[in-house]
Amino acid sequence: IWTRRPDPTPDFSRPRPAPKPHPQPLLEARVGLLGLVEIGALPKPAWGGTLELGLGVGKRWSFAALGSMTTEQQHPLNEQQSVHLSLLSAAAEACTALQLRPRYRFDGCAGARLTQARGRGEGFDENRTATLTWGAPLLCLELSVRAPSFIEWRWELEGAVPLPRRRFLVDGSEVS
Repeated sequence: IWTRRPDPTPDFSRPRPAPKPHPQPLLEARVGLLGLVEIGALPKPAWGGTLELGLGVGKRWSFAALGSMTTEQQHPLNEQQSVHLSLLSAAAEACTALQLRPRYRFDGCAGARLTQARGRGEGFDENRTATLTWGAPLLCLELSVRAPSFIEWRWELEGAVPLPRRRFLVDGSEVS
């Protein structure tokens, strides 16, 4: 029976071969749930959440579609009357990595956002619902950290300036 025997004098002076790097996939699907604080669209800051569906292209580029919703805010006018406000929004953005490292990345993004503010009254002689819809270009900065490597933690700072508001609906009828 033949068995391979170790080299009687192994040569430890040779450098060890470097491990082969894992190839980066060209396309990488991403799904994320993000917490949200919306400031400026409603009278008080609004808490909510965002669902993000994204696609990474190569190492530096990514594209995403986002849907957001805030919790309803209640604004009492007096003991019997109150107004309830909430936001729904959808956005599309394209991002590029400004700084890219194995465990973190810093992205700059641009895109567009469509927002709908919803309101309803309670306790009035005639309770009404109202919606206001507007579009806005947006700019965004993102910091992503992977720890552990299969989970990505992300912090985003997004700014959007609304375009002229043309559509204001009260009980389903357009009002100017």
